[in-house]
Formats: sequence, structure tokens, C-alpha cells
Amino acid sequence: MTSLLLTLMLASAPASLADLVPPSPPPAAASGASGSIDPEAATRAYLDLLPADQRAKSDAYFEGGYWLTLWSFLWGAGVFLLLLQTGASARMRDFAERVTRVRALQTALYWTQFVVAVGVLSFPLSVYQDYLREHSYGLSNLTFGGWFVEQLKGLALSIVLGGLAMMVLYAVVRRLPRTWWLWSAAVAVAFAAFAALITPIFIVPIFNSPKMSASASCTRTIELKTGVTTKKYAVNSSAASGNPATSPTSRTRHRPSIRTRGRSNSHATTANPATIKIPISINPL
Repeated sequence: MTSLLLTLMLASAPASLADLVPPSPPPAAASGASGSIDPEAATRAYLDLLPADQRAKSDAYFEGGYWLTLWSFLWGAGVFLLLLQTGASARMRDFAERVTRVRALQTALYWTQFVVAVGVLSFPLSVYQDYLREHSYGLSNLTFGGWFVEQLKGLALSIVLGGLAMMVLYAVVRRLPRTWWLWSAAVAVAFAAFAALITPIFIVPIFNSPKMSASASCTRTIELKTGVTTKKYAVNSSAASGNPATSPTSRTRHRPSIRTRGRSNSHATTANPATIKIPISINPL
């Protein structure tokens, strides 16, 4: 249910240029003053700059995430087996065949039923993994209502875009039964490229609110010269304007970055997530 959402989230950015602080000099072990850098020592030097409690919290978040990968796989496998063994999948297929005789529409109708069923059966895990756990680590300030709305948006996108992909893939399988695997791979690559093309233009605005930047002082600027004009947009990850703490669909997410031997160098920023906005500035081509 949240697989498509995971590819649409924006990384957090500083709230204003005034908040940007020049980076501190690297630790001695990471400076390269000796002419070479020991990656292990350099990484450890950076990690030693962090308070022990932040490092422990970050480690707990990531190590718990490794277990969640396993539980998500087992949960998903259990859902698929349940649909298969109970005959629910066959009934969805039979229903699609009764509704229409057009094979492509049968595929789309089955896919819609399948996505909804999997989403409902996976909802408890999604609540824990994407809402409760993120809040417990201070990585989100999204209300449950706002989070649920975004889940519904992702579900709708999965039905529409996934349905189109399944219609094409199954048409390839029916038309080319001996070499379907080769042509299906080509179709999958084409759809991946198409998704990458439309995501910043059509998908991102569904989950965010891009608008013209009124002042460069409130955005992080990325200028792309087109030779004609330069426009700047501020993108707030809240679907509604205003204070993210009060917006029903606002969210603030932070992600640790540098990792070594299964450890992260940091957990969330120490700032209050309820007061952080996530604006960026982009220049359209």
C-alpha cells in the first residue's frame, strides 16, 4: 500500500538560507592532511562527534528497520497465500470475467480488487511501520487523518498506474507466450522511465504543495539556467499551507545519512519537528 509512496517522498531541506550554517572542519582522521584517508577511522571520527543517546537511537531505528524488512516480507507472503488458498483471488478473477469480456479490462479490474484487498489486509502493519513507529522516533508530525489521506492517495495511484502497467504486461504475455519474459522486461524498463518522467510534474504535487517563491530568503535555491528565464518554486511537504504543526496533512521527516557497519551517524535533527517546514526551490526546464 505504501510502496509507491516510498518513491515520492521529498528529502528534508533547511527552512531558510539564514539557517544554513557553514560546515565544521572535518575531524583530523577525515581531513586527508596526511595524504590519505582511512575510511574506517574517518567514519568513526565523525560518529564520535555525536552524542551517545542520538547514536543509540539511530542504531535502534535502523536495526529495527532490518527486522521490519523481514516482517514485511512474511506479512506480504502471508497475505498472498491467504488470497490464493481461500479462493479469494479466483473469485476476483471470476468477477472480472463476468463484468467484461475485454481481456485488458479484466486485468485492470482484477488488479483493482487485488490492490484494495492487499491494502486492507496490510493496514495494521502499515499503521505501525509508517505512522506509529515514525512518530515514536520523532520522524513525522503528520496527524493520523493526514497520514490516512496520503495512504488513500497512494492506493489510488497504485490502482491507476499499476493497472495500466498490468494491462500492458499481460497483453505481452498473451501475445508472446514463448518470449514474454524478454519483452515484459523491456516493458517494465519503459514504465520505470515513464514513472521517473512524470513523478516530479504530476505525482509530487499530489502529496506536496509547490508554489512560486515570493522571496529567495525563504527557500533553498537550485538554479537551472534555461537561456530564457529562471523561475523559483518553493515546495512545502505539507499539502496545505500554514504551520505544519497545525495543518491536518503536514509532515516533517528526517532521515539519518552516513552509515557504517550497520550503524548510522545520526538520528533525527534535534530541532522540534512541529516547527520545521521543508521548502526547496527548483527551476523548471
